[in-house]
Amino acid sequence: MMKTYVCPKCDAKRHFKGLCRDCTEYDDNGNVVNPVRMEREGKHIHDENSGHLDEDNKIRITLEDFRNRRRPKLSKRQREKYQKMIDDAQFVGDIDEMREFLNNEVSEEE
Repeated sequence: MMKTYVCPKCDAKRHFKGLCRDCTEYDDNGNVVNPVRMEREGKHIHDENSGHLDEDNKIRITLEDFRNRRRPKLSKRQREKYQKMIDDAQFVGDIDEMREFLNNEVSEEE
């Protein structure tokens, strides 16, 4: 299936992207004065329902997120060991309390 491009002003359909020949304004020498680009069909064309995120709504990566992605991950044995510690203690709480609990348990073993 070929890609189809649509003009946002006149809804003319073409099989090439570029400028709409009907809506683009030219001067007397043939130079482009006001270009109108063809948009790919199926994408919303610059309206309030476009689905594009505003600058304010973009998800920003924090330093903590960056560090968490770069830190070494637990091995399978380490995960099983920590899960066994949690199950043996019948731990109930949120993630921060669990981290503190595991840090205390590991430091006691050493």
